[in-house]
Parts: sequence; C-alpha cells; structure tokens
Amino acid sequence: MRARPARAKSQTIANLLCANIAAGRKVLFVAEKQAALQVVRKRVAELGLGTFCLDLHDKGSKPDQIRAQIRASQRALRGHRRSAQGPAHAAPTRSPEPTAPRQ
Repeated sequence: MRARPARAKSQTIANLLCANIAAGRKVLFVAEKQAALQVVRKRVAELGLGTFCLDLHDKGSKPDQIRAQIRASQRALRGHRRSAQGPAHAAPTRSPEPTAPRQ
C-alpha cells in the first residue's frame, strides 16, 4: 500500500488483516521496516487478534518461542471455531411447520 504519511495506512492494513483472520483465511503481512510491523501488530492486538500474530522478524526469536506462538494461535483458532458453531449439545432450531389457512 502506498500513500503519503499520516494517512491511516496502518489501521487500514490492520482492519484488512483482522477481517481475513476472522474469515478463517491465512494472512501474511510483510513490511520493509520493523516500525511498520510493530504498529500493525499493536493495532491487530487492540482489535483482539494479537494471538494470531507471529513475529519472525525479531532476531532474538528462538525456535521454541516460535513453536509456542504457533500453538497458541492454533488453540485460539480452535476455540474461535467452536464458539462460532455454538454449544455442541444444542439441538438445531427448526422453523415452525406451516399451517393451512382456516376456512
């Protein structure tokens, strides 16, 4: 995305990422500068989806930390899918049977 400075690019990108994550899509966001990654990550976290951010840019990241982040994202995704489906024990709702008009 190209635009002049201070044009809400970070918020637009965060909104696009969150909408796609919520739709169950896999998303990859790459930025040339670390500052851009940090701003977008912060905004995604503010929107409640920070668990799905995997920071591979940090040179101090250790493989165990990355695996832990992936596991946390997978758990959150499974929980999100379960809550979207509703309670497992709930009976499916049906529309009432149509009735014939009285004569």
